[in-house]
Amino acid sequence: MSPLSGPDAAGTTPVTLPRWYAARRGSADPLVHQAGSADVPVPRAGSADLLVRLDAARDLADGPDRVDRLTELAAEADAAGPPELALAVRVELLDALDRAGTGWRMPSVLRRCRSTVEEIDPGTADLLDHFQRRIVALAVGTLRITLDVAYAMLADLERRDPAGTPGLVGLRAELAAQAGDEPAATDALLAWLTTTAPELITTLPDISIRRTPANLMIDLAGQGVAGECAACVACRQADVLADRATRPGTGPLTGRDADAAAIRVVEPVLAGRSQCPEQPERALAATVLPLLRLGRYAEAAAAHVTAYRRHRDELAAFPRMATHLRFCALAEHPARGLDILLAQRPRLAGAVDDRSRMEFAAAGTLVCRRTVGAGVTKAGATKAGVTKAGATEASATEASATVAGSAASLDPSDVASLGAELLATARDLADRFDARNGGDHQRRRLAGWWAEPPPATGPAPSDETQP
Repeated sequence: MSPLSGPDAAGTTPVTLPRWYAARRGSADPLVHQAGSADVPVPRAGSADLLVRLDAARDLADGPDRVDRLTELAAEADAAGPPELALAVRVELLDALDRAGTGWRMPSVLRRCRSTVEEIDPGTADLLDHFQRRIVALAVGTLRITLDVAYAMLADLERRDPAGTPGLVGLRAELAAQAGDEPAATDALLAWLTTTAPELITTLPDISIRRTPANLMIDLAGQGVAGECAACVACRQADVLADRATRPGTGPLTGRDADAAAIRVVEPVLAGRSQCPEQPERALAATVLPLLRLGRYAEAAAAHVTAYRRHRDELAAFPRMATHLRFCALAEHPARGLDILLAQRPRLAGAVDDRSRMEFAAAGTLVCRRTVGAGVTKAGATKAGVTKAGATEASATEASATVAGSAASLDPSDVASLGAELLATARDLADRFDARNGGDHQRRRLAGWWAEPPPATGPAPSDETQP
């Protein structure tokens, strides 16, 4: 008899979740019941104590200690408890691995969970899809999950969801873009944009993207990686579009069309139609470079300042740092960029996402190159005769005037050495991604970053406090 149907022996209505998932959620104990229950077997000796220790493990702080404790409990559950209990522990372990920044270890645990579910309750296998989508998403940013594993898991999700959930289409777009498979990335991106709002693409290359307020106010579990809200999905789409804008070639959603689409796709978020706690700063960051490349400098600078005020203090916002650094370099405010680089550089060593580390190092390299090229000295002056062409003397002076704190103590040789160190880091990670992906896309992508000309300049932005 299924745990989702019929009353139990006491005549009470059963939980609406299977026993193993209810245990994982910490709800009323679904594994320890009085003898005679028509639905739940009498637990083996030791199961009750293991459940108590599972609850204690849930209360541990995210990190290796929690992962180690749950790993031990999973082994004990295999020997002491029913399979539902072992499954509940391993699903908790999946969550702990992700939160500890070791999500690359999730695939083997998920496979074990899938096998157990197929044995005890195949009808509830979809409750594991959250973690499977998360693994595919992690493959975009980590070197420790191979593309073969990511694509196999994505294909399995698509096989069990033939209707084509938008979130899965989005994952395929991001995976293909990361690997440099332009035809597949373009097809998936167009499908993703088309399926996430009532009216998206009307003509190409003149793209019109709109969203209804209702579409941005609800949580769409199938739209995102793992229950993301529609606002976060829109930001991911904007990131993919903005990245395409600087790639060589023509076709749908490239160049200025891609930048314009990136701005349009998050406009409803910026209009206040989302209750997502990451907004509006997450959406603002997604528009900084598209606005700058389209010549809308004042808007780009305002978006950068507002978003950075929040992102500089949030660990989870480290992936946004590359955008802020690139803005400073491309807008010809290298002194501000150097301040941000030095303030945020300590986070580079602790970042668990390889792509974010690569992009931070690449953007930092660009800042250092522009700083040395502009002749910014530790005295906060700009050497005569080396101001970038097109920059006014006033803007150069304002940019130099923002030098403060740690940046003011560096000689040009120090900046050059830092740039060389960051360049080596960026190239090493790009080469490793390309080796995994079987191409040279990341190397070419970063080369495009470093060669991008300044699209627009203006007065240097300033914060109320130092970066």
